[in-house]
Amino acid sequence: MHAIWKGWPHFSRHSSLAKAMPIPVDEHAARGDTDMATILVVDDEPAICTIMQEFLESRGYRVKTALSGPTALTTIQDDPPDVILLDLLMPGMNGLQVLCRLYEMGLADRVIIQTGSRNEPLLLTTMLLDVFEILLKPADLDEIEFAVMLKLALGTDDSHCRPEGP
Repeated sequence: MHAIWKGWPHFSRHSSLAKAMPIPVDEHAARGDTDMATILVVDDEPAICTIMQEFLESRGYRVKTALSGPTALTTIQDDPPDVILLDLLMPGMNGLQVLCRLYEMGLADRVIIQTGSRNEPLLLTTMLLDVFEILLKPADLDEIEFAVMLKLALGTDDSHCRPEGP
């Protein structure tokens, strides 16, 4: 994706898809049936959850929020969302711990990480856990929406984006 990892090596496995994907004129057609898509925003900062919820709901998505890892996991177990926007740096159960649980549940590929961390080993570990994308904060709302649209367009099984094993 464009402008992600500003100043960093580009680790996104979807960057070539983003460049090749035409941008439709009709934004609603690009999103498909977004009123059926559910997004969970997980961030310990209430203001970020509120901004993300208001923005994504204005785009026609159903949005839930969680201010902690345990709350997010309970919400996900009750009703798994289509996309999970997850902050890495949270007190208590941090985003990496949540991501490890989601990986065990087979849901890590639904995750778009949003983080202010520039810790390269942490970010590489996150990529190895099969997340869909990593966006560095402060992320532009249009970048977030594009990542969500791309994830929804690819569906929950994006194994065609993964390298083949031996």
